[in-house]
Amino acid sequence: ATLSIPNIARLTGAQLTTSTTNPDQLVDSFDANQFKSAKYLVQIESGLDTHVSELLVSNNGLDPPPFTQYANIKSGGELASLRFELNGSNIRLLASPTNAITKIKVFRTTMEA
Repeated sequence: ATLSIPNIARLTGAQLTTSTTNPDQLVDSFDANQFKSAKYLVQIESGLDTHVSELLVSNNGLDPPPFTQYANIKSGGELASLRFELNGSNIRLLASPTNAITKIKVFRTTMEA
């Protein structure tokens, strides 16, 4: 689902349930030509463990885009490593899960360029 605030920002949600520990699984992406920055609220679940975090990413044309991950709350160990890449005209959020069955939910706020 998407909620738009005209000329300011867009709120979007996405979900991925993994079945392998393959690296760099696509969780979400946004148009780098349309948006200058994004903030993510990420919830990762595997078994009884949960990891919640926030991420900020800046679109300055670099690959990988600069980002920071903060406000980490973990009920177990590291459930996935997260990174961003610039792929064509899209900035993509990628996850490398520790466990095969992992559910990743994100809530993204993007700011227009």
